Amino acid sequence: MEPFKISIPEQQLHDLSIRLKQVRWPSSFSIEPWALGTDYSFLKGLVDYWGSEYNWREQEAWLNRFPQFIEHVDGFDIHFVHVRGEGTSERPLLLTHGWPGSLVEMLELIPYLTTHRYMVDILKRHLTLLFPLCQALHFRVNLHDREWGPNT
Repeated sequence: MEPFKISIPEQQLHDLSIRLKQVRWPSSFSIEPWALGTDYSFLKGLVDYWGSEYNWREQEAWLNRFPQFIEHVDGFDIHFVHVRGEGTSERPLLLTHGWPGSLVEMLELIPYLTTHRYMVDILKRHLTLLFPLCQALHFRVNLHDREWGPNT
């Protein structure tokens, strides 16, 4: 296992900000919102937020509070969070996410599943958690070189 920290280069964040500010929007639509997909005004507000208000560095610091690793398995780098439970009576638990979800949705579960304060009355033991990230969504995968699918 190789320790891993999220660290997006500043140039990439700057480039993203520029691209978000330069979106060429179509004319607004005169149809009911969400009738043909994402609502135009909702999407425009989301892009504006990401381009001017969203603080990636704050989110990056929050995510890096959790112990992350990379493990090389069958030619792929698997990015995962690994949190050990408190105490000596641990049991492993693998938590996965699907598309379009993400690991972030489950991070708030960590104290409930790993600390004495919460677990002693429920399971009488603490859990060691593994959160692998979906392939193609983490920071070091290149799926273009190999076939990837449900049987991989």
